Amino acid sequence: ARVSYEVGGERFSWAGRLSRYENAGFDEMTRMVPCRIRVDDPFAVQAEGEGGVFAPPALVRGMFVSVEVQVDPQRVLWEIPEDALRPGDRVARVRDGKLKMVSVQPVDAQDGTVIVLADAETLKLGDRVAVSPTPFLENAPLTTQGEGVEVEEQVVR
Repeated sequence: ARVSYEVGGERFSWAGRLSRYENAGFDEMTRMVPCRIRVDDPFAVQAEGEGGVFAPPALVRGMFVSVEVQVDPQRVLWEIPEDALRPGDRVARVRDGKLKMVSVQPVDAQDGTVIVLADAETLKLGDRVAVSPTPFLENAPLTTQGEGVEVEEQVVR
């Protein structure tokens, strides 16, 4: 983890590591997860700018800091258009020229996209998904864009 402190337009940082999560859970409003970051050497500050402000002598309790935690996701995630997500967390997948409703597990949504857990059974890289709200028959041949089903090209990424 990287702990950062900004003062006078300068940024200072310390190396840390995630020690543990607090049991408060995810706060939907602030999108934060309370946790403890351990900084083994609070005097080992690194200046990240070229200004004339002196670095604080140490990281001390009560400083308002930002924390970036680097993670290595254990699961692959896909990004799909938000319009493709149907009620019940389902997506109309287009594969081999046919439509099929498949269940997905959304984990985040923002800026018109939804992040879902990857599962080769439901979606794979390069699949297309229908974004049109029109009803369709399962496994029916795909119609062209002008015939009622709007499809996003290469939406699973």
